[in-house]
Amino acid sequence: MSVHTGEKHFECKLCGQRFSRNAILNSHMSVHTGQKPFECEDCGQRFRQKTSLNSHMSVHTGQKPFECKLCGQGFSQKTSVNGHMSVHRKQSSLQ
Repeated sequence: MSVHTGEKHFECKLCGQRFSRNAILNSHMSVHTGQKPFECEDCGQRFRQKTSLNSHMSVHTGQKPFECKLCGQGFSQKTSVNGHMSVHRKQSSLQ
């Protein structure tokens, strides 16, 4: 219920930040401990979150699930598409 009400009952004892779920607090603790429990089996790089490892795996698989809506170029990560958009902004400012 706390997710829907916005209540944050779980507090980090190190920095005071509050969370709606204990699982999120536990994940947050890696910021303080420096632990990176998720390791890429291909290259050994380590990550704090499983979602970061999953995103990293596109480096090895070659998948490019994120596509520029303007030119169709594919990217392995959403942040790369966002950075790519500066190419289109520069082009439109030159015209």
